[in-house]
Amino acid sequence: MEGSYFFYNHGAKDYSKALIGIASWAGPYCFVCDISLVTGESALSGKKNPLTHKGSAHYECPTCKRKVNDHFGNPGRLKPTEEELEEQQKRAWPVRFAVAFCYAIPPEQVKKCQKDTPVIHSGGRKMTMDYFRKNVVDIAKFHIVP
Repeated sequence: MEGSYFFYNHGAKDYSKALIGIASWAGPYCFVCDISLVTGESALSGKKNPLTHKGSAHYECPTCKRKVNDHFGNPGRLKPTEEELEEQQKRAWPVRFAVAFCYAIPPEQVKKCQKDTPVIHSGGRKMTMDYFRKNVVDIAKFHIVP
């Protein structure tokens, strides 16, 4: 699966043996209407979008009609460019890329970890479990549980 892998140290010497999960792009999402323009599902309520097409994104939100291409050059993409990410961080666009987090272990196990438990990103960045929860898990619109 493409995305950012996160590991934690629960006493093991090798982080690769303790995969927490994978954060990946979930495509464009209308944060005003709380609906995915890819899957047609609302992350909070589970409502289905009548315009569901698996694996491709819509050009506008079916509810409020805000357009994806108001902000992105190619709305059919599921992953943002570096420039789009930078711009997205500066402005809170109503339609922007969402994140999904796919757990490799039960979420309850992650909740039981101490706040200062070391977590490492597949790119080598180190953080605490508290930082990981707030800046990865909590911002994900979709949570996929094993």
